[in-house]
Amino acid sequence: MKGRSVLSKVSPRRGEPIRFSHGLLGLLRSASSGTIRLVIAAVAVTWIPPAILAAFHGLDSLRSFLVDYAAQSRLLVVIPLLILAEPPLVARLARVARHFRDAGLIKEVDLPRFASALSDFMRRGDSLIVRVVLVLLAYMFLGSVMSVVTLSSVMPWCFDAGGVANLSRAGSWYIMVSLPIVLYILLRWVWRQLLWLWFLGITSRMDLQLIPSHPDQAGGLSFVEYCMRGYVPFGFAIGTIFAGAVANRVVYLHQSLAEFKYMPIVVIAIVLIVCVAPLCVFWSTLVRTRRRGIFQYGTLAISMGRQFEHKWLVDPAQARDGALEQPDFSATTDLYSMWRTCTQ
Repeated sequence: MKGRSVLSKVSPRRGEPIRFSHGLLGLLRSASSGTIRLVIAAVAVTWIPPAILAAFHGLDSLRSFLVDYAAQSRLLVVIPLLILAEPPLVARLARVARHFRDAGLIKEVDLPRFASALSDFMRRGDSLIVRVVLVLLAYMFLGSVMSVVTLSSVMPWCFDAGGVANLSRAGSWYIMVSLPIVLYILLRWVWRQLLWLWFLGITSRMDLQLIPSHPDQAGGLSFVEYCMRGYVPFGFAIGTIFAGAVANRVVYLHQSLAEFKYMPIVVIAIVLIVCVAPLCVFWSTLVRTRRRGIFQYGTLAISMGRQFEHKWLVDPAQARDGALEQPDFSATTDLYSMWRTCTQ
């Protein structure tokens, strides 16, 4: 079958075990040698040059760089974490996507369309054109932000006497190389989520074979939530970026921590919008499935209930030997339990 052959090229074989790790050490153990080399290269390019350039500027400048919480957290935590966590996330999303077919939720007529959408989702995630566009977006964003940056004592290693208009050599490397790489990696995650939203949107518009009485109370779609654990590194990275900036202002500018009381709400909102919002495309599908289950199982429950009453309640006073051994009672209970599942 054409749909199945295409799917087999972009995802692991059925039954092949996939193990996912969530901690940094677990990600390191499960990472390929190519991914580890990429992490080392990214850290070397983003951290070592500004450290050396700051040292050339003087010991105070180097010390200022080393105790810059924002810079250190972005370069030594966010970059390695997101690079290591991306391949497991891609495998996790592919496994979730493949399960639509494996679980029989896709009709035979929709399989070619589904396979094409999955192939496009996997291919466009690493498109060369997309990489170039993301790099341009990163520099455009930095250019717009730098125009409104004000000088503070938080980053003396980054600016010379002229302030923002006079970047030091270490600051120039940080602004022109290190920060764009951080933004590029973040934008890759956002772009992949936009692709995931697009793929789920196409899938949700198919005639999915959902079961209103499925015990997961989601018509059989609860497996889609399996992708959520893959976003833990992204949420941690976003929190780390904000935490580093706040730490600088609290420690060096002596600002009150209470001034940043709304910062956790901002972090949570970003993570929810990027990671959870794509799943909302199934809202209307689930509503239609629930409505269908209420009517179908409701009709069946009425019919079965009438048969039960006619058999057992026409003459309540009449004793029936072995009534407790009859399957009618358990069958009726099971049906009503399924109906409650559909209506919850």
